[in-house]
Amino acid sequence: MKAAIIHEAAIPTWSSRRLIKRLSERGVKAKYLRPSLLTVKIHGNNVEVLHSERPVENYEVLFHRSLGFSLTVEQLLKRTLACRILEATALMSLNPIEKLLIARDKAYSLALLASHGIKVPETLITENPYLAYKLSQNLGKTVIKPLIGSLGLGIILSETPDLTYTISKRLVSLGQPVYLQGYVEKPQRDIRVFVVRDRVIGSIYRIARGNIWKTNIAQGAIPKPFKCNKDLEDLAVKICRVLGLHYAGIDFVEDEEKGYIVLEVNASPLWKGLEKATGVDPASEIVDYVLREIKR
Repeated sequence: MKAAIIHEAAIPTWSSRRLIKRLSERGVKAKYLRPSLLTVKIHGNNVEVLHSERPVENYEVLFHRSLGFSLTVEQLLKRTLACRILEATALMSLNPIEKLLIARDKAYSLALLASHGIKVPETLITENPYLAYKLSQNLGKTVIKPLIGSLGLGIILSETPDLTYTISKRLVSLGQPVYLQGYVEKPQRDIRVFVVRDRVIGSIYRIARGNIWKTNIAQGAIPKPFKCNKDLEDLAVKICRVLGLHYAGIDFVEDEEKGYIVLEVNASPLWKGLEKATGVDPASEIVDYVLREIKR
């Protein structure tokens, strides 16, 4: 069996390397492919994908990890096209490219969750800075995020309506929509829950350092073991089902009145912090799940 790890980084991330290692240990030949190096070639009735000018083999399993950051629409379409073509001959994709795109679109994925009765922060997606200003007046603290992003990069905490308006106006002038959320007061931490199919395999608190409000591990947060209760486990599994994901890292905050609120769902999560804090090996869990499914 052959598998491809598709990730846009010159050097594979720690999590990608763990997948490659666990696949190899189970006799699966793993190849690392960069989306920027994929080329789609249409000639006659044939459509093929090249990687660094060489034809890409047919892979039974595809692991879509990252298409890259700060992409133009054209780059995103081209890389998505290549992944769709590769998926056509694969037995299994984790996560399927269409589902990965839904999860990557933070606003759309939250809208889907909200429509299924799942609690999310009050959110506004607009190109009207005045509407952002008005909502900020009602909510107080607001968080302005990129629609597509990860690792906590580019997220701004605004404590005044005027600052919200200034940032929103600047974004719109640059051709960017405003993605605004009410800030959820939290006890200097959030919760990351890692789901593989219909099972929570591990969860952690991500505790912010000092006065830093962001709780991303990449922003310096400290991972600590956390034991999910049954309600939170069921909610995390439901979220994966709603978004059609085989596995995901789901971020929750605890609200005294509303309970657990979903901040976002990552369909290609990193897990070094979770593995370090809990001893759980997500790469093994994911690979074993794939091998079980393919044998059915």
